[in-house]
Amino acid sequence: MNFIKKYKLQMILLALFLILLSIVLFVFFVFIYHTNNQSRYGSRLDGIENVRIDTTYLDDFKEEVLEKEEILSFNTNIYGRIINITVSFSDETIISDAVLFADELLEFFAEDEEVLNFYDIQLFLKSEDAENENFPAIGYKHHTGSEFIWTNNIEL
Repeated sequence: MNFIKKYKLQMILLALFLILLSIVLFVFFVFIYHTNNQSRYGSRLDGIENVRIDTTYLDDFKEEVLEKEEILSFNTNIYGRIINITVSFSDETIISDAVLFADELLEFFAEDEEVLNFYDIQLFLKSEDAENENFPAIGYKHHTGSEFIWTNNIEL
């Protein structure tokens, strides 16, 4: 009992510190740790299981595209509802010809309109020629849109 009376202020401060520490740990657990168990996309991917893209679907188009001599490489990545496509063109290719590739891409996806109306498409066009001012170019097609919107550095 003498110990408590002798260190009364320190005991009160220790009790307050433990209460505040408990509150901070609770908040950390509830708001930070607990939310990591959910999908990083939340509910934005609802319905994606009904509109899956088969890898052979894009591989067929890749083979067709790589037969063209102006296209050096073609890569695709799918993240959630976004299809990222990177196309590398030869030095002689001008930007207006590269942009026409987007129309070919839309024609390919038009075969499966469900995919075209569900996924957003980002098209990254680059050239081997680092001096070319119009490259790289980025086109974006929202799933509700009908055509690509291009970055402002393109002069067609």
